[in-house]
Amino acid sequence: MPCFYLPEMSQDSTYLTVESEEYHHIINVYRKRKGDEILITNGKGILGKAIIEEIGKKALKVRILNQDVSNKKGRHIAAAFSLLKNKNDNLIVEKLTELGVDEFFPFVAQRSVRQKGENTEERFQKTAIAAIKQCDNPFLPQINRVKELSSLLEHLTEQGYAVFVALERDTEVYLPQLIGSPYPEKIVVFIGSEGGFTDEEVELFQSKNVNCFTICSNILRAETAAIAAVSQLILTLETLN
Repeated sequence: MPCFYLPEMSQDSTYLTVESEEYHHIINVYRKRKGDEILITNGKGILGKAIIEEIGKKALKVRILNQDVSNKKGRHIAAAFSLLKNKNDNLIVEKLTELGVDEFFPFVAQRSVRQKGENTEERFQKTAIAAIKQCDNPFLPQINRVKELSSLLEHLTEQGYAVFVALERDTEVYLPQLIGSPYPEKIVVFIGSEGGFTDEEVELFQSKNVNCFTICSNILRAETAAIAAVSQLILTLETLN
């Protein structure tokens, strides 16, 4: 059953009006009609089933049939990634949202081919919304503004994040070896740009005493590295629960 994003839904909601883009998707893309049932999420932990009761030219009304309310797990997983060429960073946001990442921190590194555009964060937000609808994830991750790598690292350190950096060199330490029980409440995984982190950036990480790890023996594309690293992290945390 297709899922749609209605951030205004609450536990007290009985009827909701659907307009704009979601109205278009329901009526013109999925061709739903009066009496059809759909899933809706507010991105804040509620996944509900609703029935279409009225359809107008620009809006429709649904009645909530039931709701499942989810509570966040006692952990906060974030991903920090470099802007990538050909908008491949969209894939990072899409797949990591499906995996359940709570927050994204895009950054510009020395080897970043692409710089921040006027709608970069908005594009990531739309990708994340599409992803939670695709996999019925009741939680929409937070998309932060693009920062320079050094200022982002400083910010996350001040915010109490345990920082883990995926490197392709000079380490044979794997992520599961770095995380024990009890594990940190807030974890962020850094993924570099297409050419990886520079020597200067590696020195920056080392000066902050962050945890560096390798994903596998092969050199991975940045988007593949992000998916693999977060998958390893989630599996490790699930094993420790």
